[in-house]
Amino acid sequence: MVLKVDREKQFTDAYLVHVAGNRLEAILKRLRAEQKEDPDGALHKKHISFTPSVQERIELTGRSLKGALERHIGKELPIYIERKQTALRRLGFGPAPFQVVTTFDGVSESDLLDAFLGFRNDIPETRVQVSETRFDITISEPETVATVRFEPHSSDSCLITYRATPLAVPVSVRGDVIRAPRIGKLFKMRIRSKLVDVVLEAAGRKIDVHFTFHPHDSRCSPSEWRDYWRLLAGVFGDSGEIEFRFESARHPLTIQVKEREIPNRAQILDEAERMERVFAALSDLCTRAGVVPEPQFSGDAVIASWRAIMAFRALATGVQPELTCIGESESMLLETRPEAVIVASSFDVDAVRFAMYGVSSVSYDEAFQKPSMQEFSFRRLRVIDNDVAVFHEYVATVRELENVGCVLFI
Repeated sequence: MVLKVDREKQFTDAYLVHVAGNRLEAILKRLRAEQKEDPDGALHKKHISFTPSVQERIELTGRSLKGALERHIGKELPIYIERKQTALRRLGFGPAPFQVVTTFDGVSESDLLDAFLGFRNDIPETRVQVSETRFDITISEPETVATVRFEPHSSDSCLITYRATPLAVPVSVRGDVIRAPRIGKLFKMRIRSKLVDVVLEAAGRKIDVHFTFHPHDSRCSPSEWRDYWRLLAGVFGDSGEIEFRFESARHPLTIQVKEREIPNRAQILDEAERMERVFAALSDLCTRAGVVPEPQFSGDAVIASWRAIMAFRALATGVQPELTCIGESESMLLETRPEAVIVASSFDVDAVRFAMYGVSSVSYDEAFQKPSMQEFSFRRLRVIDNDVAVFHEYVATVRELENVGCVLFI
């Protein structure tokens, strides 16, 4: 806004000149043209004259000036100031005002893409030059040698699904998608989840898929661990198909699993099958104990307790155990001769303790003075605080509930 006073009528009226945005663009265009004609000329020392296209005649009073200003800038001065400051910050900048040119020495295209995907932390001895373009004038900083570090971020999500046959129950794992820029004909994409890393690599029309399975020290739910081992078995198998369904794509990418030369294939598949059973059993125990959602477990902790997990699963599904008393337990039964006993046990995985109990009838062989337990009836499975005293309180409650005084701990 410029207040232009007519000297001949300076005491009677005035003109308010409004410089519109399109007029400002015309001024900048003229500045750029003059800069091209005289590259050494300093922009801040140039003089530009122009004739405003819009004039508004107002009375030469403060109230008239205030009203005219409010008509053009609005009554909210902070909003006007913020809008003008934003315009100043953007003034003269195009869509991509900054450019970084990097030169990598001794790094292959594949290595560079791995850095974009997060498989490499940095690339040392990289030559970097930064330039800034404003008002169509580019100014470059001196070239420097630096270590370039990449911080990958996901841009999409993907559901990876393996099917052994069209009618088989599929196994699915969801992951975040990290894309690297195409370099020449080489393109790489990473699908990252807690347990599996998948890299899709394309050179032309051929697509190679590389799976990396993480070690057991990750923490996941039993269901996630189960699907992990099912997927591993499928990838190392010799049949089936893997479907990649990206959230941003309309159609999935499907790749057939083909037999490959893999050392120790039979051993890998046997271990995967065994681990799948263990984690499926643990997931079933969480469901039967009413634990929702499933807790997170480290793979190593679960594997260390696999015998107890499988035993509890068998008892909870109605398998009859072979219970034999020896030592003090046998002597106690022969002395008190109860008709039934409570069979209780507990085990812990990480900080989660599973406790269960059942009731078994007792018979006695008078000839050999041997008690034997028969007709075990599973009662209840639950998760309790991981403390021995809490487990004994749990057993005491069970004794009152069942009205059975004798307890056999297994």
